[in-house]
Amino acid sequence: MLQQRAARRLARLKPLLGQGSSSDLDRRTAYVVIEAHATWASYCRFFYLSCALGARDATGVSVLPPGVRFATEEEAITFAVHTLNPRKRGQTGPWSTHEEPTWYDSSDFRRAVQALNPANVGSVISALALAPASFRQLTTFRNFYAHRGRGTVRKAQAIARSYVLNPSQHPTLILNDYPVGRPQVLLADLLDDIKTVVGLMN
Repeated sequence: MLQQRAARRLARLKPLLGQGSSSDLDRRTAYVVIEAHATWASYCRFFYLSCALGARDATGVSVLPPGVRFATEEEAITFAVHTLNPRKRGQTGPWSTHEEPTWYDSSDFRRAVQALNPANVGSVISALALAPASFRQLTTFRNFYAHRGRGTVRKAQAIARSYVLNPSQHPTLILNDYPVGRPQVLLADLLDDIKTVVGLMN
């Protein structure tokens, strides 16, 4: 099941935070951030496609409203592209990765699912509302590890203030620091937030 696979992948990443030497901390943290971000993006894309291509609820009834059907994955992606970018409505696929919705962006994902209006749209909206900051922050840290430019450093460091952490620290140290009142490091909290959201979508 899609939901279970994503949850297991996120759960397997978390123990990596406490392994290895301090000299290896940056590499391990970068790996966890990038993998978690990719897992979330992939989950959103395949959740949307599952709904669009006729997923059924526990009673065997399609989650899509009557009359809404897509014959292929490309048709379903085209519908999402047209929903988020009306200027492309005269175009058809195939679409490049950059032309598809930004699946890891919870706003884009929500809008694409809402346009389908499946029976489970309420659970998606409710789940996404639980941790909107966590998705944005994970993306900010992912961009830092992918590019490591001065701008991405500043954006990652700015997140520290939200958790009363030292913003002058390296982003890796921020992610491995303990927010006030929390029993685990910031990155562990972000992973838990995303895993919780995935678990609530059905």
